[in-house]
Amino acid sequence: MTVRIVKRDENNNVIHCINSRGMEEWKKYDERNNCIYHKSFWGAEFWAEYDESNNLVYWRKYNGDEYWKEYDKNNNMIHFRFSDGYETWYKYDDGGIQIDITEQKLEEIEFLRRGFIPRFELMEL
Repeated sequence: MTVRIVKRDENNNVIHCINSRGMEEWKKYDERNNCIYHKSFWGAEFWAEYDESNNLVYWRKYNGDEYWKEYDKNNNMIHFRFSDGYETWYKYDDGGIQIDITEQKLEEIEFLRRGFIPRFELMEL
């Protein structure tokens, strides 16, 4: 598939494409040239938001899926949350090296949604 027509904004960002089949793609950008809206050739739409450091902090997909990200003062991602409840936390040492990842598993989330509290017992080997 070949792109036939491309339009750009004043910052040279691609804002509109038409491919050889006549399918269109659209994009919008914020004042820092981050893509905040994208409508693909297939019609799927995506929206995004960025913080003052240009870190992606929010993303929404055409089907309603969303995710959020949080960052520390060094722009390291410290928290990721998906709209289905899945979450991940990240820890870094003073040098910015990732030292720990903690995830809330989807099975645990489903237990919590149903009002169950999972109980785990340690077994002696």
